[in-house]
Amino acid sequence: MSLIAIVIDERNIVSSLRMSLEAEGHAVDGYLDPLVALPKLICVPPHVLLLNGTMPGMHGIEFFHCFRKYAKTPVIFLSANADDIADELARNGTPAEGYIPMPFSQRFVISEVKRVLAERSC
Repeated sequence: MSLIAIVIDERNIVSSLRMSLEAEGHAVDGYLDPLVALPKLICVPPHVLLLNGTMPGMHGIEFFHCFRKYAKTPVIFLSANADDIADELARNGTPAEGYIPMPFSQRFVISEVKRVLAERSC
């Protein structure tokens, strides 16, 4: 069973993604506050992290860089600004494993999680 962490400041999105991912057999930890999530995820890194690009308290890119100092967990950004985030991280030489524009399809998120987990198991 894979552990998937979700760090998104919208309760409805976290809840719906949790239900979909749990139905696929994953364990899910959901966080609405990136400042609460960061130390917990550094201590116990998930197998995949779903991360919002823009959140109050800490921007997704800042969260990503802090998290990557301690864990090599694959990160998939879910953001209305997914292309901008991809460009910025590529310029810095630290790309994430995926970028999904919001609004998104639950099925697409699940397929991306499966893709990333399959790549990691090879």
